[in-house]
Amino acid sequence: MIIKIKPIKGVKAFTNAIKNSRKFRSEKATAYVCFNENINFNGNYDGVKDIFFLSYGIILSKKLLKKAVVRNRIKRLIRESLRIITIEYNEQLKIIKTLVLSWNRNPMHPKLINLDEVKTEMRILINKILAHK
Repeated sequence: MIIKIKPIKGVKAFTNAIKNSRKFRSEKATAYVCFNENINFNGNYDGVKDIFFLSYGIILSKKLLKKAVVRNRIKRLIRESLRIITIEYNEQLKIIKTLVLSWNRNPMHPKLINLDEVKTEMRILINKILAHK
């Protein structure tokens, strides 16, 4: 089974994803998750499908993160950590249809936020999501 990640585009898609989702929080990030209805609770898929698509979106507030450099750095780090996590949790992530991630903390300096910090937060959120389902 392969999970491919694709970005959500458009205001309407983000609005629908957030409105029909369940919220999970960690210390520095928030995840809005829409679960896949075609997966039963045993983790089995009702149809035959080898490729699953995980749609993701990233929300960063201009009010919280004033500089575009910081916002773009956090977006890149979140995308990279999501790519790594989909490889690690490949089989378990098929229950997630849409994932919208929001970063809630402002770093003191753009260089002070690193990939390990973002990956840790994403792992915490993914573990909370998988424990819920």
